[in-house]
Amino acid sequence: MTNQLLFGEAFTILDSSQDHKWLHIQTNHDQYVGWIDALQAFPVEEPYWQHYQKQNTWQVTQPSTPLQFKGKYFHITKGSLLPFFDTTTEQGMIAEEPYHCVREAAHEILPKEHIIEQAHQYLGAPYLWGGRSIWGIDCSGFVQQVFRTVGCQLYRDAHQQATQGELVQDLSKARPTDLAFFERDGRIVHVGIILEDQKIIHARGSVRIDRLDTKGILDETSHTYSHQLTLIKRVCSI
Repeated sequence: MTNQLLFGEAFTILDSSQDHKWLHIQTNHDQYVGWIDALQAFPVEEPYWQHYQKQNTWQVTQPSTPLQFKGKYFHITKGSLLPFFDTTTEQGMIAEEPYHCVREAAHEILPKEHIIEQAHQYLGAPYLWGGRSIWGIDCSGFVQQVFRTVGCQLYRDAHQQATQGELVQDLSKARPTDLAFFERDGRIVHVGIILEDQKIIHARGSVRIDRLDTKGILDETSHTYSHQLTLIKRVCSI
């Protein structure tokens, strides 16, 4: 697994396997390319798609929430999208199919001041390569999801995210919510969100808070550095 789609996210089908059980897709929000099980796709017509792209989509801001769709009840994770959500009826539409979600679990784009608060909601979430949910998430998926809640769209992978935003010259000039990037063998492989008091929140084993200095991330349990600091970027000024 290299990535995940969450409920309500859109994509374009590029191709399919010969048996039509797998779809080769490109995601709408970050243009990531990969394969998904065809049973997880819900096709929509062109008019719906055009309207979808223009709407102000609500998103789930609580860790998880129950949802009813196509006669089934299940939980969707923080960061899931709620297309055409009506807060009065607590319903939305995907194509011609209605769904129901509790109003208190969702919100439109949050103010940028909520970045750190949203990051802390992921604390303890287990690390999962390619994950983007509270039930399993990787370092760049964590950063992408947190910033998405405030309307700041980032690429999917850490080395891609490192191309975005403004360069911060050194750690002494960094602010909370700046992104710190780390490399191994000349390639950026890790990213985290800088906090106050020389700390960083990132996904390593689980979403956790560690100390950060000019050398890198210090694991205070083992008293060793887990990652070497490469650069700092400001992608969403508060």
